[in-house]
Amino acid sequence: MRITIKGAGNVVSDMFTTELMRVPGFKLVERSRIKKILDEQDLSLSQLLAKKSAQEIGHLLGVDAVVMGNVADLACGTTCIPGIGGSNYSYSMRMVDAKTGIVLISTNVSGGAGGGDMDVTKRCQESVRAVVDKIILKMK
Repeated sequence: MRITIKGAGNVVSDMFTTELMRVPGFKLVERSRIKKILDEQDLSLSQLLAKKSAQEIGHLLGVDAVVMGNVADLACGTTCIPGIGGSNYSYSMRMVDAKTGIVLISTNVSGGAGGGDMDVTKRCQESVRAVVDKIILKMK
C-alpha cells in the first residue's frame, strides 16, 4: 500500500517558486495575484489552461514566460518510516516564452527514495533545484 503525500501539486509548485527566485532577472507573479486577475476576467486557472495558449496566458498576466507543470506522483511506502518501504515522485514542467510560444525548457522527472516522505521530499527538492540550475545555465 502507498500513501500519497497530501497537496503534492502544491508542494512541488512551492519548491519551483522558491528555486526560481534564484534565477537572475526573474520576477515571479504570485498565485494570489494570478487568481485576482483571473477572477476579474471571470476565468478559473483550469479554464484558462484548457482554452488558451501560453502566449495568451502570458499576455493576460503581463509576463514574459509561463511555467506550467503536472505532478503525477509524490508518495511514500506503507510505513513512511525512513529506511522502510519505497517512496517516489514524478512530475513534468515546461517554461514557454509568452511572446513566441516557444518552449524554453521542458522536462519530465521521476525518481525514488528508499525511505519515507521526508526522504522523497528531499530528493524531489534536489531534482527541482537541478531543473532550475539548467534554466539558469540556459539563460546565460
